[in-house]
Amino acid sequence: MWRLCHNGKGVRLILLSMAMAACCLIVSQAAWADVADQEKDLQTSLKQSGKQVSLAARKLEAGLDASPEIARLRTLAENIRVTHMLLEERFRLREEKARSVGAEILSRQKAMAEGYKAALTKYLSLIDSLPATGPIPQSAIRNLQSLLEKILPRKKRPLIGSLPYKHLNLPAIEPTAAPAITPAYQGGNKTVSPDDTRSTPEAPISKEIASLAQSLNWQPVAIYEYVKNNIATEWYWGCMKGAEETLHQKSGNDCDQATLFAALLRASGFPTRYVRGSIEFIASGKEKPIDRIRDLFGIDDPANIARFLQKAGIPFKPVIAGGGIANFRIEHLWVESQIPYANYRGAIIDDRGKTWLGLDTSIKVKGYQQNQPRDIYELSAVSGQLAQVRDQYLGIASSGTGSTPFELNQTPLEYFKTQLSALSRTRS
Repeated sequence: MWRLCHNGKGVRLILLSMAMAACCLIVSQAAWADVADQEKDLQTSLKQSGKQVSLAARKLEAGLDASPEIARLRTLAENIRVTHMLLEERFRLREEKARSVGAEILSRQKAMAEGYKAALTKYLSLIDSLPATGPIPQSAIRNLQSLLEKILPRKKRPLIGSLPYKHLNLPAIEPTAAPAITPAYQGGNKTVSPDDTRSTPEAPISKEIASLAQSLNWQPVAIYEYVKNNIATEWYWGCMKGAEETLHQKSGNDCDQATLFAALLRASGFPTRYVRGSIEFIASGKEKPIDRIRDLFGIDDPANIARFLQKAGIPFKPVIAGGGIANFRIEHLWVESQIPYANYRGAIIDDRGKTWLGLDTSIKVKGYQQNQPRDIYELSAVSGQLAQVRDQYLGIASSGTGSTPFELNQTPLEYFKTQLSALSRTRS
């Protein structure tokens, strides 16, 4: 990681995170470049500059000519300047997006961008201040050395011993056999308590959650369908994201989807609880359960499905039938909610007939099938357009017409998506 010191106390900012805030930066000559290439280019140029500065310092101390090293420094500085300009534009776009997320995120983004800009601006000004002709002052080289020592990372010390670098192959865990708490929808405690409607850290009734619930008309059916149809299922164990981050990423496992579902239901005034237990997969029609599981996981071999669940940390137990794995029983989390069910089954016509219902959004809709999408970039109609779209993006970026990609806050990937959609419409 790179670090940046602002004062004698050595307050450090992470310079490398600038590239994490940039998305899909501009390419070299033939294709889009990954954002990692931009940060790697900047880091490489600064490291090479550090070597040239050290060589120049040793030559000047020995009374030798350091002009080749200074010329190389100026060349590297031009590369740094170009990358710096591209990254500043990405920071501006990122700051616009951060405004809609929250004050804390915006503050961190501004602090990172300001620290990065201060360091690079100071470095480039020191390079520009070097005399074009005549002797190079040793003080100027020392200033460059001092600044680069603050920006560039220190060499990592080797670790004593060894650390694991692959999966530990820990034993598989079976679903818990702890005493069960009977859920309300199966005859358990049906009395509503304050905890059933309370905002919690993992399922907060925030402004964002409340606004989404309102946009769904506080309808339990609409909320259920939104989470089930818009949040992709991921397979890992335990809550990792919470309701808001699950909503932002549009993905999560059973627990994280349950937190989002619970937050939306509670924001709509429906008492909601979590239910934890074990489930087996149910097939539809003539399909066997193991076939459904293959589609859900995208893995054909049941033995590999078992290994996947083991590595994901999900407690499971194979169900053996007919001499092979016919199903899996996994530990699972879902919700139950008290909903008016007598009239139109959850569509709010009135509040009569309230009853507790068990609801799960993470096992997706009936008829879910694995597909094999085509790589559109291999299609000649698309691959032949990449260079043209790139040139359009770069060529009109500063035209000042009010409708350029930069002025519309479009990343290269977003711009390409709009052009690809337009191309598809013309060919359909």
